[in-house]
Amino acid sequence: MPKEIFVQFVTFKLQPSLRNLSKEDKAYAKEELINRLNRDDMAPAHLYLAIGAATADLILWVVGSSPEDTEARIRNLLTTTLGRSLTPSYSCLGFVKESQHSSLDVIDKLMRKKERNKYLIFYPFSKTPHWYLLEKSDRDTMMAEHMKIAKTFPGIKQYLIRSYGLFEDEFVVSYETEYLQLFQEAVVALRSARVREYTMNERPIFLGMHAKPKEILDTLF
Repeated sequence: MPKEIFVQFVTFKLQPSLRNLSKEDKAYAKEELINRLNRDDMAPAHLYLAIGAATADLILWVVGSSPEDTEARIRNLLTTTLGRSLTPSYSCLGFVKESQHSSLDVIDKLMRKKERNKYLIFYPFSKTPHWYLLEKSDRDTMMAEHMKIAKTFPGIKQYLIRSYGLFEDEFVVSYETEYLQLFQEAVVALRSARVREYTMNERPIFLGMHAKPKEILDTLF
């Protein structure tokens, strides 16, 4: 069982000059990055095509046992020909704790597997100061209500990443799903939970589409 799971999400903007490369140079740049992504001796990294974000073309989701693991993985990709033409536009880091709903071992296996759902959504958020002044029993009751609603949407996987003191916000939450309509229904339903009254700063929101790395890169240049 892993002692800790560190998660880092990074978005990148593609430099326009990449589109001016020759066909051969484009093929080399793509193959080099894909080979780095497929390395099994480093932290797993999942690549997504960013959708609807003016500040991002690519999303990288890295899972490691330490911040050094995730950073080493990202640096390894950025030293490629393609990587040197990627400008990081957003980054957040945190770690996952074992919960009453899932063991750390189960979460680790789910995050590391190469097969992903079609869509990834993630965003940071924080709790209001008043939340931490409530009795623990009151917080537990409201979280139980939240989880009860969430369980009515089994087609959505949710991961809560804690980023206290590591990032501007206190948490990063990510979701995986095959259907964006289902995710939207879940968001609307969860807005009725009382805990939402104590939630703030749920932005920026990033949406990514998973596909084979070559398909993603062919879409971009």
